[in-house]
Amino acid sequence: YSRFLARCLEGIAAQTRRPDRVLVCDDCSPIDSEEELRAIMAPYPWAELRRNPSNIGAVANYRQGLASVTEDAYMLHSADDELADPNFFADALALLEQEPDLVAVFGHKVHVDVEGRRLSADPPPSDRPWTRLERTALRRRLAYDNVVPAVCTVIRSAVHERLPPFPIDSSYRHDWQQWYLFTFHGDFGRIERPVMHYRVHGANISVGHAQSERLASTLDKDYHDLMARPELDDDDRRHLQHGLDRLLIRTTRVGRLPAIAWCLRRSPALTDALLETVIERTADRLQQAARAFSAASLARRTGERRGS
Repeated sequence: YSRFLARCLEGIAAQTRRPDRVLVCDDCSPIDSEEELRAIMAPYPWAELRRNPSNIGAVANYRQGLASVTEDAYMLHSADDELADPNFFADALALLEQEPDLVAVFGHKVHVDVEGRRLSADPPPSDRPWTRLERTALRRRLAYDNVVPAVCTVIRSAVHERLPPFPIDSSYRHDWQQWYLFTFHGDFGRIERPVMHYRVHGANISVGHAQSERLASTLDKDYHDLMARPELDDDDRRHLQHGLDRLLIRTTRVGRLPAIAWCLRRSPALTDALLETVIERTADRLQQAARAFSAASLARRTGERRGS
């Protein structure tokens, strides 16, 4: 993602309240040399570079970077994503200052492709600048779906006096597990406007993982690692089990759906999840067919014009 790093830093530079410190962490990326990275970063002399001599993985890299944070708040960012709202940091920090029981503030993200073209619309307009997501209600929502974006969430550093950063070492769901555990320590704030362009790649790691045979086992482990935490009560664990059932249905291969449905036939998550899965996959097939038809029609018209 090094080719996106300049745009990422440009979005940070455009903030009306620029961070006191910006750390670029290179976890042994394929980029050829430190000189190449420093050339990308040259227009942004306030950004520091730290390169790991060997790849230590996402969670260890995040923990290592956060160990050096002395500021009151921080945000983890991805090199391929771009801040799109210059007032995001200023407004997020103001909210954290005004509302001492908030542990984190995030904004809406808009999906873009590798060229920066929009793939999703802005969220519906809101009649208020921000919304409080009360901790217990948010915890219920997080049991079924991760509604907090990893890449545009400003976190109050003091929360780590009570909870270490990324306390569960999951390769794929560390951010979701952390948000869930944050809800035992405070509320979240959501700024009601798009603040981030979230880049979707053709080989997105989450999509690739969802299509792999390892999905069911890692899903089960990630959920049960979270359910083993002492903070949770029986009701929390019940919702998480329903959330796991729902996610298994929504991400399993088509050929395995009947077997999964039979195993989870008593789950209240079953009917809704199966319906959502069928609708989404049918819509995907129709979109693929429409794109293929459009491409074939264009090719045919082009051939006819050349023939004439």
